[in-house]
Amino acid sequence: MTLRNNTALALMLAMFSGTAAFAQGGPWQVDVGQQQIYTNPVATDVKVGLGVEEPDETLEVGGNALIYDNLGINTSVTPTKELYVRGQMYMNGTGFTTPSQQDKISLVGDLLGDPEMTGLGYESELVSGAGGILDNKRVLVNKAEYAHRWYINTNADGGAGAAMSLRPNGLGIGVDLPDAGVHVDAGSGQDVFRGSFNGDLRFLVAESGRTGFNVDEALADLHLNSIGSTSQMLITPGVGSSGGDAELLLGEDDDFTYGMALRYDGGDNNLYIFGQSGSAIGPHFSMARNSGRIGINYGTTPVPTAFQMATAGSVFLRPDLDVTDGSVSLMLGEDDGNGLIWRYNGVGNKLHLDGRSGGSSTGTHMTIERTSGDVSIGYGENNAPTGYKLAVDGAIIAERIRVELSGAWPDYVFTPEYSLMPIAELKSSIAQNGHLPGIPAASEMENEGMDLGDMQKRMMEKIEELTLYIIDLQDQIDTLESAKATSQTGR
Repeated sequence: MTLRNNTALALMLAMFSGTAAFAQGGPWQVDVGQQQIYTNPVATDVKVGLGVEEPDETLEVGGNALIYDNLGINTSVTPTKELYVRGQMYMNGTGFTTPSQQDKISLVGDLLGDPEMTGLGYESELVSGAGGILDNKRVLVNKAEYAHRWYINTNADGGAGAAMSLRPNGLGIGVDLPDAGVHVDAGSGQDVFRGSFNGDLRFLVAESGRTGFNVDEALADLHLNSIGSTSQMLITPGVGSSGGDAELLLGEDDDFTYGMALRYDGGDNNLYIFGQSGSAIGPHFSMARNSGRIGINYGTTPVPTAFQMATAGSVFLRPDLDVTDGSVSLMLGEDDGNGLIWRYNGVGNKLHLDGRSGGSSTGTHMTIERTSGDVSIGYGENNAPTGYKLAVDGAIIAERIRVELSGAWPDYVFTPEYSLMPIAELKSSIAQNGHLPGIPAASEMENEGMDLGDMQKRMMEKIEELTLYIIDLQDQIDTLESAKATSQTGR
């Protein structure tokens, strides 16, 4: 709306219903209901007041204004926006005449230092430009509160306490000068980021740096909670690629100088575990994807059997670390219900070989004592006799058995010093005891068994004694035969 002279004003006033009084070159007044329009004759330029008796500005409104079309202020260009402003415009300003920083529009206050100021507008900011030279930049500020400002502009270099800053190189939330595409700096005691879907929390980054998926609180550096029944984490070499490697690195330092690497090799379809000490070591472990064959220190060579260990070390099986005198087992079988089980019993300090058939135990077939090394077969778990390196309850078949004796073999019977029991005395001993002298009785053999080596030696002693008896008997026969021949010759 532009008024150039009183004639133009008169034409406009004809549109109103009311009374009007004016004179060329003098002051005039129009009454429209209870509202008045005034001009100020003293001012050099025409000044119009709506509800203001002596307007000091070109247009001064003393009440509410309702505009149905575009309004241009301080511009000769036909306005294309509902409100087009060049210069400052204040609404309900506090009357500061020389504010240090001013808004295009200020709804409450007109000074940046006003803590209750609310508005949207440009402000002049002294910022450091190229070479550290201070320069005035105009930044768009949403001042909901003094301590929470939004800076949105190509030159939005930010001020202290910016709630959000949008620059060509990134978006800052709680950051004056973002140095990334999205740069978030949460306040103390707050999560850095929380993302939800339909009210359900899906992702969070906690103040501590811990990251959680589908959890209200991340209890580990990476906490995954499945929406369904199974949690999964997928690591691939890259979208659209095939035959590449995927790795999970576990290390003690940021640059992975020392640690372990879990690697899936898409070339040979194997899973490997490598060591890292400045460079890769190994692999220490390998597992084939299709066959499931496992190798320990077998390198990348295909494992020829279900399990292959190329090391001088040993395989150690033990109960839980907090269990003492427990048992540990290794089963070899066609399935979990049929086979043989090596079982170490930590209470009895014995190694047992147990049978299993149809899901049930068939008993302990063999036992080895840990301390003595004594072996028992067929006696169950705790019924073997003591003091024997090998105890067998049952028949033994062999083509050859070698027994090594610790004592002297009975060749001493043939020495001159050996005293052979007279036949009459032998006859009396047998009649009295019912067995040969030096040979255990039947009752003793039944109760205590037979010492094979000792019995073999005793039997050899009796055989050699019997040989001496036969020789002596032959001598007696020869003597009788000679005497008989002599007697017959003398006749």
